[in-house]
Amino acid sequence: MRIGYLVSVLLVSCSPFPLFAATSEDTAAAFKEVYEEYRSALRQGDRTRAREKAERALELGEDLYGENHPNTARLTFNYASLFRPKYYHGANAEIVLEKARLALRRYETAFAGDADELLQPMILLVQVLGRALRSSAFEDRESHDAAYSEMRALVTRSETTAKQSADPAALPDLYLMLSKIGLDETEEWADRAIDIYKQTFGENHRKTIIAMLNAVPSYNKSKQLAMYNSILTKSEDLSDFDNYLFAIHQGLAVMYLERDAESQATEHLQAAGSYLEKLDRQDTEYQPINKRQPTYPRRALRRGMSGWVIVEFTVTETGTVEDPNVVANCARVQPLAKKGECVNKSSRVFDNAALEAATGFRYIPRFKEGTPIAVKGVQNKISFELIVR
Repeated sequence: MRIGYLVSVLLVSCSPFPLFAATSEDTAAAFKEVYEEYRSALRQGDRTRAREKAERALELGEDLYGENHPNTARLTFNYASLFRPKYYHGANAEIVLEKARLALRRYETAFAGDADELLQPMILLVQVLGRALRSSAFEDRESHDAAYSEMRALVTRSETTAKQSADPAALPDLYLMLSKIGLDETEEWADRAIDIYKQTFGENHRKTIIAMLNAVPSYNKSKQLAMYNSILTKSEDLSDFDNYLFAIHQGLAVMYLERDAESQATEHLQAAGSYLEKLDRQDTEYQPINKRQPTYPRRALRRGMSGWVIVEFTVTETGTVEDPNVVANCARVQPLAKKGECVNKSSRVFDNAALEAATGFRYIPRFKEGTPIAVKGVQNKISFELIVR
């Protein structure tokens, strides 16, 4: 089950680096326009357009400043960071690695002796290498082992650099990032990060609590539950913390649902809903946070049928589903039908399975003026797909 964490480690943010003043007015005009378009696309969350503009800004920057200028290094990082693992789904691993390696090489040239400047591109390359290794991007053992050795060396180097940094958050933020890349020391690094935050800022400091929330996914389920509850106790009196409190209650609701602890799950679902109302975010897409997988009908399996069913229902004040009914359906036989084509529109072969699955959905309930309300007419599309080999 995927939980929508609303937190991020500041050290590995994707914000664009500021640039120094340009030296050539004639060539700077086009660059300035493209660079502002890149920043605008980032603010709007349009990663595809941001990547396109960042690439063009880098091309113009190389002409404007030369390959060894600090600005060019920053532009290279801005572009490479848009291929950070969570953004580069489907991209060729070798291309992504090349961009991250180029960013680090340019930083090493442009900021020789300035260790703090090198930390972010080192972290980016560790993240990219970690993702490539987890996704089996390397075709042979030799290249896999070389990439692993490269990543391990970068981990050691970045740890040394972070320890020398004047920023007290540099080292624990590095450990938090390392805890997310799937190495054996995941829990150890998360523990180190939290310990440093507690020693530096205090156990109940806002930064420490946010660091604990970032570290939660690094632990097993039992420890995650204990940490969520501990964080909740520490954070309820903090100001301007509603985004995080929403994430905490959502996470706890999911974990209690996984344990079939309905009363505790309902408590946290309703708490999450109350924070959504405070944050004025209830108009976002209404999706279940717990979705039961449907049972594939045997008759459909025998006939090689795929399809989908749109179910409409009421979401109650506690986030459960009532009165589900089918409003549309599609059944098709593969490979005779093209994907999406309903060759047997009258078939209700998937309806009962979809209705049964929908009854197990759980939602964060909607609130109105501080009170949970039932919402009628909620729809969800449940798909049934056979993989034809």
